[in-house]
Amino acid sequence: MELTILHQPQDAQQEIGQKFSISPKVEGEGLTYQWYYKVAGNLQLQKSSRTTNAYTTTMTPERNGYQVYCVITDADGVAVQTNTVTLSAAK
Repeated sequence: MELTILHQPQDAQQEIGQKFSISPKVEGEGLTYQWYYKVAGNLQLQKSSRTTNAYTTTMTPERNGYQVYCVITDADGVAVQTNTVTLSAAK
């Protein structure tokens, strides 16, 4: 089965203090996930500790404006990257 992203993660907006989750829908076998994020106003990407199919977190003022994406690798070592999405605090 070829590694394919069927549905990209979407921008997320959540109230401060509330949990939320974003995730892609992926087809493939033996999948591993590595999420990356960039703090608003920062040029450098950071490797997240999240390695599940969903990026789940609680919205904080510091996370407002985060940009995140995921690199998904299948059992054969083929990797694909999702679109980058933005996390925003609801007003």
